[in-house]
Amino acid sequence: MVKPLRSLPQAHAASGVRALTLLLATGCAAWLGSAPPDAGQARGPAPISAAAATGPLRPAAPLPVAPASEVKAPSRALEVAPRPALDGELELLRRRAQTRVLRGEPAVDSLALGHFVAIENEAALSGFHAALARLREGRDTDGKLRILSYGASHTQSDLYTGYLRVYLQSRFGDGGQGFVMLGRVNRWYRTLDSFTDHQGFQVVHARSRSDAEHEPLGLFGAALSGKYADGYAEVVTAKDSPNRRFEIQYLVQPGGGDFNLQIDGKPLARVETRANGERLGVYSFQTTPGLHRIGVRLSGNGPVRLFGVIGESDSPGVVIDTLGISGSRMIDQLRWDEPIWTEAVRRRAPDLITFAYGTNEAADARLSVASYEAKLRAVLARMRRALPDTSCVLLAPFDLASKVRPRLLKVSEVQRRVSRDFSCGFWDGYAFMGGQGSIRRWVYARPPLASPDQIHLTRRGYVYAGTAMGDALMRAYDAATLQGSEPARVAGSPAAP
Repeated sequence: MVKPLRSLPQAHAASGVRALTLLLATGCAAWLGSAPPDAGQARGPAPISAAAATGPLRPAAPLPVAPASEVKAPSRALEVAPRPALDGELELLRRRAQTRVLRGEPAVDSLALGHFVAIENEAALSGFHAALARLREGRDTDGKLRILSYGASHTQSDLYTGYLRVYLQSRFGDGGQGFVMLGRVNRWYRTLDSFTDHQGFQVVHARSRSDAEHEPLGLFGAALSGKYADGYAEVVTAKDSPNRRFEIQYLVQPGGGDFNLQIDGKPLARVETRANGERLGVYSFQTTPGLHRIGVRLSGNGPVRLFGVIGESDSPGVVIDTLGISGSRMIDQLRWDEPIWTEAVRRRAPDLITFAYGTNEAADARLSVASYEAKLRAVLARMRRALPDTSCVLLAPFDLASKVRPRLLKVSEVQRRVSRDFSCGFWDGYAFMGGQGSIRRWVYARPPLASPDQIHLTRRGYVYAGTAMGDALMRAYDAATLQGSEPARVAGSPAAP
């Protein structure tokens, strides 16, 4: 087991790190005083081992389709009742992915809660599906299909995204882990295939300081900022990591200091970050697959801002960047420096970008619906300036407690309406969960699918949601592949302009 950073010989006292993470936690509206799923477990990488998927397999039952009578507003009736397009092989891959993310526990095919919900404006996924076809046929120029998954605490858990990563990589190849922050954006930050920690740095993101405007925050929307020689951050990869090609992303800036890159405690390079203006800096290197400790130690000769590490394999396949920050809102992206973010996101060249926000917006009574819509349009306009042709989906929030539900429905309806105007798909998490009051049913399910805070899901609940998202994202592609014809369109979902 990998030891936490504070137990390493090079580490200094961790009291400052604990104080910083506690300070961030108090400003995290997403948790509302509750700890996230698995928060009490020991930290460290949880590598997904193929051994977890062994044993007899049986086909998984498709998710039930939502009856129109059970789906409350804002869900709309469908011309047809679309179903996930699955055959026996896909059902087995689905089940394997569930079991691996559930750490060997039984898969979720026996659950009766939740409904399959198709993505509205499914035509918005045509670019994503075309990229899948190119990858499958060996025609992709760099051999990678990249998905950027932005969101708040649901996304930060890396559980529904973890399922999608395992499932899609089992079908189209393992392209690597993708983006990981150097250090921890907050005490709940985790990934399924790596461990991160830091000391001697300040964590900066749109929610960490009220005066953040045009803040250079890279791809993720968060950064580590430090200038003293005791600053250290690291990422530890899993034993079964396929990653060979890495790059560290950082801010090049006037007066910037240097940092020393280490691999497994051995110096690799000294990187300068000083330049006349601000821009994205990238340092690339390679390792062997498997467990490695990638460390960055500041030289102490000037300020350094670190964005994160990207790891990919040498093999063709799918890469999913998990880009969630608990407590965040989609409109926080307006406070990120646009040129730096644009440079970072174009460098990733994604084929699909998803936005899973709305829970924190629904809980913020100070945010008017009109203001939210205007800012949401501004965020999507920024995205389209950077990625005019990339497939996009807005993943609307799940059901919440009754006192928040009226605003939740308004937020979801705004997302549905705005998504069409920017050629994005829309997935209704509220309808998937079962509509009004479904969060309580998920809390009291056995085993539980949601936490008692009526906000977050359990590990099993997130895997169940990820299965539904994956089925929806792949429905048109799989229907065309398995049936040899185009699937029926969902009512109210015009083709992307």
